[in-house]
Amino acid sequence: MKRSAIGLFGMRIEGGNTVTAGNIASAFNGGGARFRDPLALTIDRVWFDRNSSGSSGGGLHVLQGSASGAARITRSAFTRNYAARDAGGLSLGQGTDISVSNSLIADNVAESGGGGLDTYNTGSGKIELSWLTITGNYAGSQGGGMVLRGGETVGSLLVSGNNNGNATFSAPDCLTLGSDTLSIGYNLIGAVGASDCAFSGDTTGNQIGVAINLAQVSMAGSDIPYAAPKREALPSARSLQHAVGADSDVTSRTISSTSAARSTTPARSAR
Repeated sequence: MKRSAIGLFGMRIEGGNTVTAGNIASAFNGGGARFRDPLALTIDRVWFDRNSSGSSGGGLHVLQGSASGAARITRSAFTRNYAARDAGGLSLGQGTDISVSNSLIADNVAESGGGGLDTYNTGSGKIELSWLTITGNYAGSQGGGMVLRGGETVGSLLVSGNNNGNATFSAPDCLTLGSDTLSIGYNLIGAVGASDCAFSGDTTGNQIGVAINLAQVSMAGSDIPYAAPKREALPSARSLQHAVGADSDVTSRTISSTSAARSTTPARSAR
């Protein structure tokens, strides 16, 4: 089968639904969109909103096999999506490199783990996560904000205000299941247990277990939604600058993305 390079730019994907009533086993991943083994994948300024998956990846499911090219997701948003299993907002699996940056993952729901984000490493490639705001997500089991299963590189993440429904787990914002999640610094992580969110590598500027109050996610007045920090809750100007991004206006702009080109035709579900 001939594979193609795929690009999505400046659009909104909403209302996708792969839920099969009463039969999770036959449902597909990726309520809004699902990509498996593309030659290359670029997603830029795309808003995945109110999609539902009968399996994993309520907003988006990306699986890059060993023969795939790199995948890059940037300046995008995953909001109000639902997954009957894992990864309410975004599901990532890779054998080659995937990067997600300058994006918002908020108000998503997963019945199992990873309310906002769930990753799994299927090969020797890297999953790089940077300049992300992850807030307001819910998981019925564990890792309301994100579940990282190993092999990720994380930097300048702001993860706070998420929840999980299983009292056995004390990791509503972050749960790392592998021992090789590598930090490159300046990650602000809210509610976690003593060893639930463990990073190796450069821990400069990391603040783990620190409450970070965020204002309600704004869905209006912007092509891409945002969650602004409450000014009185900022840990420090330097830490916030790393959480927001070097090119953002800390006092008034977005945590996740500075601007986006306006989409003229909203997109429906893509598979």
